[in-house]
Amino acid sequence: AVNLYLFPWRREFGTIPTFSGAYVHLLRPALPEADLVRSLGRLGYERQDRHRLAVGQLPPGPALIAAAVGFLACRLECEILAELAPRLRWPRAEELLEARHRAGGAKECLEVLQDRGTQHRGAADCGDDVDLYRERPDSPEDTGSKDTAPPALWRDPRDVPTRGWGRCDSTLGPEPVGSTDPDTSSHLFPERELVGTSRSPQDSPQATPELPCYQLHSCLLRGMLPSYCCSTCRQLHGGGCTVGRACRSRHRGQELHGERQQRLWLQRTELDMLLAQGS
Repeated sequence: AVNLYLFPWRREFGTIPTFSGAYVHLLRPALPEADLVRSLGRLGYERQDRHRLAVGQLPPGPALIAAAVGFLACRLECEILAELAPRLRWPRAEELLEARHRAGGAKECLEVLQDRGTQHRGAADCGDDVDLYRERPDSPEDTGSKDTAPPALWRDPRDVPTRGWGRCDSTLGPEPVGSTDPDTSSHLFPERELVGTSRSPQDSPQATPELPCYQLHSCLLRGMLPSYCCSTCRQLHGGGCTVGRACRSRHRGQELHGERQQRLWLQRTELDMLLAQGS
């Protein structure tokens, strides 16, 4: 737009090839074809054939300057939205745009989204009977068909400390696999052992495996809710935590959806830490 305004006689600005160059590598991956043609139409470009757009009638100078300012505003707005999106757990384009339109600045937009934003979508997945000690699928597709068996309790021996709640110490690690203590389990627990057997608790007091103990990462200050649970490190992380982002890519864990689930995990972990301090 600025080039057409300053140098209307330069022929290279009068034609845009649509088969190569910036149009193919920058514009087309970012915007639908119809939006590209409509936006470039503000500058007077018209489709000549399949391979090029050309200026038919050059718009007046004020219209070109207005278009240039509008495109610049769009670019800055996209940069703001791109900066906000990674700081949200489950951003949706509609909510992000609506909050940005209502809020006065980027910080206010983020606060609006965090207050009413992406957390409420996960609340429906976390009812009163939520079980924080069962694995949950990362997405609806992971659940499979209707007759899929219920999720099993965690069976990774690394997730099963051998001394129960009183064993929650700062090492965050299980005892050696080769331990001769009868309470130690180094194998993958069969599901029947986890769910329960026909024997009564009095007959088999050690039938149920002990549960993993978690800690809050230092990124979670007082009043903050966790957004990710790493079952490898056994720590809860906040949304903007760099360590949490590394855990997402390298470790096993789950996203915490909805304020209710986040608070339940927070309360459980605080209890773990209190028990660890008292042991």
